[in-house]
Amino acid sequence: MSLQHTTRMKMSLRGTKQSPQSEVETLRFALGDIIQLFTGERLMKKRKVLPPTCEFVSIIVMIGLYFVIPVARIIPTPWNLSGLLPLGIGLIMNIIASNAFERRQTTIKPYEESTYLVSNGLFGLTRNPMYLGLLLLLIGVAILLGALSPFIVVPVFVFLMNEIFIKTEEKMLVEKFGATYIAYQKQVRRWL
Repeated sequence: MSLQHTTRMKMSLRGTKQSPQSEVETLRFALGDIIQLFTGERLMKKRKVLPPTCEFVSIIVMIGLYFVIPVARIIPTPWNLSGLLPLGIGLIMNIIASNAFERRQTTIKPYEESTYLVSNGLFGLTRNPMYLGLLLLLIGVAILLGALSPFIVVPVFVFLMNEIFIKTEEKMLVEKFGATYIAYQKQVRRWL
């Protein structure tokens, strides 16, 4: 919302007398903001979607597919409980990787500039342990659900993480760390 729109709304909330025309204008701007919020247009300009949001939406879609289009039950009970293993490993990977960023006092957010290149620990096995952890969480949920349709979300999630986050992050890291990051890319794979 622009400063002009915000000022108009504050004035109307405080009871400042406005002409009927400016009240209609204020309402029009407010409705426009609500419509843009639902279409995502303005939301994407102000706030960027983060990977945990994509993870949450993916889990919701998986559950929805399970109930609406289960296709076939491929993992019967109690074998579906084996999904707790990748789910737990994914959770632990995210905690360890997050702590590594925190120890080095560098950002965890994909759109912010890193101050330190973390390349040891889990980052010595995969360049993206947090994305791999999120992927394992999804695989765990799919196994727990036990139906075929939730597994459709897994490759879509990988594709989206690569296209939306990883490629952008890699460009930023090459710009920031240059040859050091390029050498790291050659030594450690993107996923596994």
